[in-house]
Amino acid sequence: MRFGHMRLGGVLEVALLSLLLVGCETKGVQNGKNVKKVDIKNVCDDAASCKRANELVEIATYSLKLIERIEPVTTFVVPANLDAQARNALANLRPVIAVKDMPSSGDYIQPKGYFLVQTFSMDETEAAFEGKLGPVLKPGLPGYEDNCGTTFIIPFEAEAKVEDNAKVKVWANHSYKFQVCSSTNVIVPVGQR
Repeated sequence: MRFGHMRLGGVLEVALLSLLLVGCETKGVQNGKNVKKVDIKNVCDDAASCKRANELVEIATYSLKLIERIEPVTTFVVPANLDAQARNALANLRPVIAVKDMPSSGDYIQPKGYFLVQTFSMDETEAAFEGKLGPVLKPGLPGYEDNCGTTFIIPFEAEAKVEDNAKVKVWANHSYKFQVCSSTNVIVPVGQR
């Protein structure tokens, strides 16, 4: 599946992106459909930064959709070193807490529905969204082998697509992997689950 981010030329790009800089809301595009409006005014300082913030929202939205095919996510748990734009992208979708604030209860170190983000990164050509969805039993307890969470690895790559006789950059995800504990590996081509 693909979702796109428009690349505009010259004066039009500067004009549209300057609107973002003054704090207006934008809509992400995923498979041609509007997704949740995102307020990015607090996480971008210039046009390139705003573009990156929007792309992170698109990647997070798409990744959440894949994860929730397995089980709903109630809260994102993020490491202290996650950058502000990535954190904001997640916060527009679900509540976000720090790793040190993740509750544990009884035998569980990670509650059901809590998604521990391990990687959320993006450069010019590749992006990755990885983490573990709870519940996760405390190691060593009976049944841990079957209750140690579900790990997701969702890679993206930038591709060029022609729209209206112009090349635009789109983020493509052709497959993703999820693993229940250490015994099961499942690679799913997008659109088949």
